[in-house]
Amino acid sequence: MLYLLDGTVTPPDTKLTWKNVAAVAAVSKATADRAIDLRDEFRRQIEARVPPPHTRPQPGSGARGCADEELARLRREHAELKDSTKVLHYVIRALVQENKRLERRRRRDDGNVVALSTPDGTPRP
Repeated sequence: MLYLLDGTVTPPDTKLTWKNVAAVAAVSKATADRAIDLRDEFRRQIEARVPPPHTRPQPGSGARGCADEELARLRREHAELKDSTKVLHYVIRALVQENKRLERRRRRDDGNVVALSTPDGTPRP
């Protein structure tokens, strides 16, 4: 229980639940449920971690303005990424066309290639 609460062990679903306490302790949930005093202590510590409702930001408070700014920033970033994607798409298409043109030229020129010999009479690779 303490390992989960102090962060030494992180459960796979990252939730602080009694089921995960049982899993970390390598016992069944039914066995863990028999330790009523430990379960109650675990719940008390979890409740102590959650801030009381009056300290949470209320909907429509200052957090809304931050969320609106973040949304605007993300929309700008999205538009920039879309523009970049379009540009890159055109560049890729141009490179593919250039590659095809060079491939046709190479095939055409391969018929004209003649191996030259070196001064000692052997053909060059």
